[in-house]
Amino acid sequence: AEQINTLRAENEAKVIAKEKMHKKKWEAARASQARNAFMKDKAKQQREATRSAMLESKRHLVREGREEQMKLERQRQEKWMRDMGANTSRATAIRSQRDNAKKRIEQEKFRKLESCR
Repeated sequence: AEQINTLRAENEAKVIAKEKMHKKKWEAARASQARNAFMKDKAKQQREATRSAMLESKRHLVREGREEQMKLERQRQEKWMRDMGANTSRATAIRSQRDNAKKRIEQEKFRKLESCR
C-alpha cells in the first residue's frame, strides 16, 4: 500500500509539474502576444505620426507656395498699374504738348496773316 501511495504521490507530482510547465508556456505565449500587440500598436502610432507630420509639412509648403504666388501676382498687378498710370500721364503730357504746339502754329499763322493785311 505504501508503494501505491508513493506511486500516486509521484504521479500527482508529475501531473502538477506538467501543469506548471504548461501554465508557464501559456503565460509566456500570452506575454509574448501582449508584447507583440503593444509593439504593433506602437509602430502603427509612429507610422501615423510620421504620415501626419509629412502631410502637415506638405500642406505648409503648399500654403507657402500659394502665398508666394499671390504676393508675386499682387506685385505684378501693382507694377502694371504704376506703368499704366505713368503711360497715361506721359500720353496726356504728349497730347497736351501737341495741342499747345498746334495752337502756337495756328496763332503764328494768324499773326502772319494779320501782319500781311
